Amino acid sequence: MRASAPWRSAGFGPTWGLGFLEAAFGLLPLRLGYLLVVGLAPIYFMHHNRPRHAVVRAMERMGLGLPWWRAMGAYVQYTLTLVDRHYATAGRLQPTLDGRGDEAMHARLDAKLAQGTPLVILGHHCGALEMGVPALEAQGRVVRAVAVEDPAARRLLDNVGDSARSVGGPRRTIVADGSMAAGLRMLKAIRSGDVLAFKADRPLPGSGAVLAVNVFGARAELPRGPAEIARLAKADVEVLSVFRAGPGRYRVLADPLPPCASTEEMVQAYAAILASHLREQPNQWFNFYPWWVADRRELAPLPSTVPPAMRAAFAALPGAILGLLVAALVLSVAGASVAPALPETLRWGLGGAFLLWWAVGFVGGGLDRRARPDSLATTALQASWAAPIAILLAEVGFGGWLEGLRLAAAGALGLGAAWWLSRQLLRRLDEGPEAVNSGGDPRRPGAPASPGPAPSGAGTAPPGPPGDDPPAP
Repeated sequence: MRASAPWRSAGFGPTWGLGFLEAAFGLLPLRLGYLLVVGLAPIYFMHHNRPRHAVVRAMERMGLGLPWWRAMGAYVQYTLTLVDRHYATAGRLQPTLDGRGDEAMHARLDAKLAQGTPLVILGHHCGALEMGVPALEAQGRVVRAVAVEDPAARRLLDNVGDSARSVGGPRRTIVADGSMAAGLRMLKAIRSGDVLAFKADRPLPGSGAVLAVNVFGARAELPRGPAEIARLAKADVEVLSVFRAGPGRYRVLADPLPPCASTEEMVQAYAAILASHLREQPNQWFNFYPWWVADRRELAPLPSTVPPAMRAAFAALPGAILGLLVAALVLSVAGASVAPALPETLRWGLGGAFLLWWAVGFVGGGLDRRARPDSLATTALQASWAAPIAILLAEVGFGGWLEGLRLAAAGALGLGAAWWLSRQLLRRLDEGPEAVNSGGDPRRPGAPASPGPAPSGAGTAPPGPPGDDPPAP
């Protein structure tokens, strides 16, 4: 699995994969669309180091049990949300709000929208704010995203990963580039009656206009800009989350910021509301980069992508499956009945190989510069091939020397097939000495490119699967 581009642009896997998904999404109902992609979440979770550890660290800071499992849940939820966004962009899904929930909250929002009150929405990377835009615009107000362009995400399912293109199209979006002209466009939009929507939990890349806040007991940095724009426009401010509640269904959660507050007070209040919203749905915090200042230092030494030393495990399960199929075929041709043995073989043999596949992936067998596994990786791979074959042979049984020869031939051919396939897969992990040794970004053809800096949190749509490095404060 080579990674030749940032994972936001689905940079590893077959080049025709995205085209196939888009064609399939045009034909399949939403729930079947989920089935096509949900299996990719564990692969993304395992493949990229800093995003995975950043999400796990966030779950730990929130004091949640089983942080690795919950982090995987965030990847799954993000994958499903991207599918929703693609179906909505293609006109095949009209997102619906799941009940009214807090009637007072909805009445407050409806009144501000209907009365033309100057309004700024501060969102974040928890939930899918853009999926609530149709409901907000039902009152006749245009919602304009303030976003940073993310060219790396434009190949991702018809631009749904690019904040500047996935909500209302590029003409409606105000691109936040830090210039005075962009700020003036924002003020003009508010004064003309449009609702301005930011994702205010990340500073612009390279921006020093940040304020330090305490969230879950640690220091984070939030941008000043959205609050200052709201103050200059004398607009009401609502902190808004739109959580996925099911296929195409979403739930709105909103809290107002105090009126007539200073920029510092607004940012502090936003941070407190953000923390309360995150506790509502921690598995929908799609923030795949080190968000806290301490985490940036802690995770900086990690390689950008998981190096071949860990990804050797990807060869284990396919090899085990092929080896089992070859052994079963040989036994069948030799006259043995393998059908009664298959249930236990699949349950314990492939189940054990699957668990070992994950164990090696996280513990890490090693590969050298030619993608040759070390003793730990070799032992783990051989065990994953041998387990299902051994259980199959044991279930078929030994009844004499002829049966023994039959079992030996089946085992040898099965292990040979497993070894052959695994070697083919391991060769694809040979990314050169730079990537193997340092996990760095050699930027040569066929080597994994380190995902680019995470886009700012300014837009109303989450970025595509985010990059590894935080924006510079």
